Amino acid sequence: MRRIRAEDWDYPANFDYIHTRVTLGCWQDMKTQIMERAFGHLRPGGWLECQEVLSDPSCDDGTLTDDHDWLRWARDASFASEIIGRQLRLGDDLKHWMREAGFVNITETVLKLPASNPSIATRFSLPLFIIKTGLSEQSPLEMTMQT
Repeated sequence: MRRIRAEDWDYPANFDYIHTRVTLGCWQDMKTQIMERAFGHLRPGGWLECQEVLSDPSCDDGTLTDDHDWLRWARDASFASEIIGRQLRLGDDLKHWMREAGFVNITETVLKLPASNPSIATRFSLPLFIIKTGLSEQSPLEMTMQT
């Protein structure tokens, strides 16, 4: 598999399927750099699939308070991403951006990823999810924010 950058879209419009996963922080504008370009590079009937996570942690039971370290870290990361011009908050906008780009028959599936209850099966835990999806290799956003 060849990884592509936003400026590398010099391919003919003949893809059946384009896929993104956990690209938060990779784009200045995911709508124009990915959604619109993907729409123009897919064959009729082709698919764009985006698997992204929400950058801000939340909880159902109110135990994640405004002063929680994890929430403060997430807010600081979002603030830093805005300073360097990289979108960290993507998940809530994907469906809307796809529709604006011209996609139809859009399906959105939202999954909750437990992060703190050890009784829940570990295959659904957030730390394991993060490790398996790429934090073992630092993303460009993380590297930029650390320099």
